[in-house]
Amino acid sequence: MTKQEVRTKIREEKRKLTTDQIEQLSQRIVTQFLESEQYQNANVVYCYVSYNQEVSTRELINQALADGKKLAVPKVTDRATHEMKFYYIQDMSDLIIGYQGILEPEGKEESLAQENGLMIVPGLAFDLSGNRLGYGGGFYDTYLNNLNRYQLISFAYDFQFFDTIPTEEYDQTIDQLYTPTRKIIFEKRRVATWSI
Repeated sequence: MTKQEVRTKIREEKRKLTTDQIEQLSQRIVTQFLESEQYQNANVVYCYVSYNQEVSTRELINQALADGKKLAVPKVTDRATHEMKFYYIQDMSDLIIGYQGILEPEGKEESLAQENGLMIVPGLAFDLSGNRLGYGGGFYDTYLNNLNRYQLISFAYDFQFFDTIPTEEYDQTIDQLYTPTRKIIFEKRRVATWSI
């Protein structure tokens, strides 16, 4: 399948999900993640703000703030160059409607790269090698190519996980993937280990 075919297939599957299903599946994923050592040890969490049928990050954002962690979310700052930056928020009320209707921070305090930070990266599809297929805008790939590597973690429904997906040289790989039924760790040699 081509990238566009994968994107079309996943979008069709996501549209079938009810609001209740999204909430239940998202809660399973986020609960797993909140119990992880990576989350417990992180001082800074960089997290996408969920949109449409994406795995919901609202609970994670609220819990990270309640746990006293610094939390930063993305804001598109230049559409032409696919540039985005992360800004700290104190509360969900710090968000306004931004690029393509996605909630974004107003942009008061920019977050700089933190060594002990981890990033929750959205995506449409993932594979056994830790490859990630995004929405096609290239915003995360551009951002991550310009910075030191974070620990990259993604959330996905089980139907978003494939044996292999098409990739390009500039595509960023992830370190871990959480689904409602498993946590997948991609080792340096890109061998996946599974826990259920």
